[in-house]
Amino acid sequence: MSYTINLTINNLYHQIDIVGVLLKDTDADDMQIKLIELLRSNPSPTNLLMIDVRLLQFRASVTNTFFRASAIPNDVKSLNVAIIENDEYKDKGTITENMYRNNGLNLRVFLDKGEAESWFITVNNQKISIPNK
Repeated sequence: MSYTINLTINNLYHQIDIVGVLLKDTDADDMQIKLIELLRSNPSPTNLLMIDVRLLQFRASVTNTFFRASAIPNDVKSLNVAIIENDEYKDKGTITENMYRNNGLNLRVFLDKGEAESWFITVNNQKISIPNK
């Protein structure tokens, strides 16, 4: 397992970029624990979180995704989460989205960062400015 988690905070949302390689399902479990710890120590005032996994190699099995989805703590379920995914993982992203949404997390998977930002505006139900890219 070799990956890095980078957190960027701007006025609209928190962005987490995950880069590297996960070797097995238990690595994905470990990563989720670290993400939750990071979010708890850096709460988002807007409850908007973007996670970019386009540079992450390996995706956990569907079974493992289900168990991770069912383990989301209630304080994290208040977030609106946009996952930015690669085209090649679009189908798996749809499965992941459904599993997390069925477990109470408002999560959507996108292939484009701009679409995710537009969704954030809709979720907030107000007009807000997107930071310069």
